[in-house]
Amino acid sequence: MRLKNAWSLCGLLLCLVTFGVSLASVGGSSAFYLSHGGQNVSVYKGFVLYNIGIADALPVELPSDEAEHMVDVRRVVERIGMLALLSLLGVVLLWKGLDEWGRKLSLIVAGVLGLATSVFLLLAAYMSFNVFFTVFHELFFSAGSWQFGPDSVLLALYPQQYWIAFFLGILGRWVVLSILMLLIGSTGRDP
Repeated sequence: MRLKNAWSLCGLLLCLVTFGVSLASVGGSSAFYLSHGGQNVSVYKGFVLYNIGIADALPVELPSDEAEHMVDVRRVVERIGMLALLSLLGVVLLWKGLDEWGRKLSLIVAGVLGLATSVFLLLAAYMSFNVFFTVFHELFFSAGSWQFGPDSVLLALYPQQYWIAFFLGILGRWVVLSILMLLIGSTGRDP
């Protein structure tokens, strides 16, 4: 069965894939962590390996509430990864059924969605990063499970400057990928 507007669904899924790639490329970068206030790269790498499901244990001892938050973070990362993989599968399946024009349109849709979402998120974070950070956590984590006191190990390892730079790193990569999709989709001959 052929979808009438498969190019639009393909574009949406491709947009989700590029977000996943942007997130993964920032999240796995030790150089990023060091350049934004991190001191202990091995601890940071240990958290990354734990969050993506490779390591079974956290790299440092955490108070129980912080350790529980890291379990929640791992679940969120697993869900984002699964969404990106399912989206990639959807793109592959839909892409085969599209003609050249449909493929170009799907790239344009993905580029526009990526840029529009990036602008919206950037404006929301610019207005108040603390509010943005709070809303994000309220959407993905249980109430109160992500708020810690000033003596928190996690807050010491990941200060606010780190999260601002992490967020900007994701958006920057997503914007570049979105622009590339727009350029690829809008160049060449029309059918």
